[in-house]
Amino acid sequence: MKTTHIPYHQLVDATAFEQAIQGAVNAVKSAVEQYNINSDAVDQQLLKQRSQEYTSKEYLMQQIENQNDVNVAEKRNLYNFKQMRVNEALVPFVQQMYPDLCIKSSGFFVYPANHGFMSWHTNSDAPGKRIYIAYAEQDAKSFFRYYDADNSQMITSWDTQGINVREFHVDSQDLLWHCVYAECNRYSFGFRAMTHEQMIYA
Repeated sequence: MKTTHIPYHQLVDATAFEQAIQGAVNAVKSAVEQYNINSDAVDQQLLKQRSQEYTSKEYLMQQIENQNDVNVAEKRNLYNFKQMRVNEALVPFVQQMYPDLCIKSSGFFVYPANHGFMSWHTNSDAPGKRIYIAYAEQDAKSFFRYYDADNSQMITSWDTQGINVREFHVDSQDLLWHCVYAECNRYSFGFRAMTHEQMIYA
């Protein structure tokens, strides 16, 4: 199993954690709504076609054949709120989940309801354990998708409404190809969990 769902209710104060997530979502909600209004002028049918194409198995196979590795997603429809640093309030909770590791925030993205996506990539330039907390406004309207190379299978992990916590391991050799798609607002908080030695070179 390359991607694992983390039962956060068993690891942290669930009420406090959920309140912190909601606070982070609320901090950018008005900006997201404005962005969505401004994007209404975009050809929605074309955007839908592109989002489905760039998260398809066919596109992944082309990437592997042509480039072998893609560290950073080349195609995307999302908003980057990393500069707001709102996800730093979540670091203590992630630290409780991984008490023996150092936690570093790695990003805060919002995938908009109008076919938000991030195309296939590997993050292989920054290996290690990754934790992503996704808050989805609707049930089964967004997903995290990855490729299981050992079994030649594309695995789609659908979000449930509310909080979804996933863990996966990034390796520079054993590549974990993954992508994201959304038809509802999806708030994604990323973290890296590292040893003290890894933290020095991060």
